[in-house]
Parts: sequence; C-alpha cells; structure tokens
Amino acid sequence: MINIIDGNNWIHVKLNSNTGGSVIRDLYFDTLELPGNTIWVFDGERGNKRRKDLYPLYKANRTPSAEDFYANLQLLKRVLKH
Repeated sequence: MINIIDGNNWIHVKLNSNTGGSVIRDLYFDTLELPGNTIWVFDGERGNKRRKDLYPLYKANRTPSAEDFYANLQLLKRVLKH
C-alpha cells in the first residue's frame, strides 16, 4: 500500500484544529501509524496560482492560514527528511 499525503492541506487542517500539543509531532506519529509506504507532496512556490488563474474562486472560502503555518511547514519538511 502507498499513501500519498497532501502536505499543505494536512498541516493546514491540523494547525486550524490544534487543541494544544505539537502539530509536527502529531503529524509525524500519524504518518508512522499508516500501513505501507507514505509519500508526502507539497505545492511549490506559488502552487495555487495556476488553479486560481483557471478558477478565481479557488479556496475563496478557506480560512486564512495560522500565523505559524509556513514556519511549521518548513519544520515538517525538515522532520520528514529524517
């Protein structure tokens, strides 16, 4: 089994529903519990631009990212490399 995780979405959801604790730790342990191999994918720089060019309302109703979203995203990428 191969699990493919949308890293940007997963961390966005976890940060917005965080009730305390370490988001990165929780994401890491969630990944370890998955059966099989796991592949994390992330949008590149300006990853949504093409989608918004096609559909301007793309993610229009999405809540803004938490203040620490990008710092946590970079930390998660460093953790996953290990």
